Amino acid sequence: MKRVCSVLAAIMASREASAIQADALLEIRDKPGTTDADPNMYGDYDAITGRGASEGATENGTLDMEEVLSYEDAPTEDLKTRPMCKVGGEAEVVDDSVPGERCCRAYEDINYKGFFMDFCLYNFKSTEQYWQLDILGWHNEIGSWRCDETVSIKICAHTDDTSVLQSNDCPDNGLNVQTGFDKNPDVGHKLGNGRDSHDSLWVRARPPNGIDPRGMVFDYPNCEGASFIVETNVWKGFSSQFEGTWKGSWNVYDAQSQFLLAGGNT
Repeated sequence: MKRVCSVLAAIMASREASAIQADALLEIRDKPGTTDADPNMYGDYDAITGRGASEGATENGTLDMEEVLSYEDAPTEDLKTRPMCKVGGEAEVVDDSVPGERCCRAYEDINYKGFFMDFCLYNFKSTEQYWQLDILGWHNEIGSWRCDETVSIKICAHTDDTSVLQSNDCPDNGLNVQTGFDKNPDVGHKLGNGRDSHDSLWVRARPPNGIDPRGMVFDYPNCEGASFIVETNVWKGFSSQFEGTWKGSWNVYDAQSQFLLAGGNT
């Protein structure tokens, strides 16, 4: 039975996808002395796992959506599971390339290291595209990200780590959500909203011609950690004193409206 990983990666990637199908991995693992043919040591994995949704029909009744490689003897906890779907990247190697136009790139490690996957808004008539990360093996894997200047990103850790997005589970200002544009070398350690915890991802179009009246707030110094986008041109509305004017974001974002501001570290 063929996996869907390489097909999805080919559709999503801005260049030729290098995602490896499970059948090919099994062939590599079962052949001795294949180090030269397997420089990235894909054949060292111990099992293929995952929790992606099962859908469709096969001779077994379901379509297997498990897309996670398991390494029992990996040197770190993070490397014990790695996404099968990717378009590039190696462990402990910094990627200095940039994602394609209208794409955001997610990395399995901090500082733009490890396997990476490009998530792209290819439909120019659309302003947003959503991915359930379980289907691609990228759930609980994201450590850092960077985006093309034309798009922004939203990532969400599902409540109770469910495999399917529930209604109203990921509001933009939620405790389990991060939003941002440009790049973030470390999504942080916030409980339920840090490294290796996110299950859903959105890529969104930014205003054209670089006109984007927004900024970003981070949980850590040096523009790192959990992040969210703030609107800088918030409408004040009408009042007896200030009729039809704008007010700054300092009058809008507080500990009740944005979870990051409640922690005192921003």
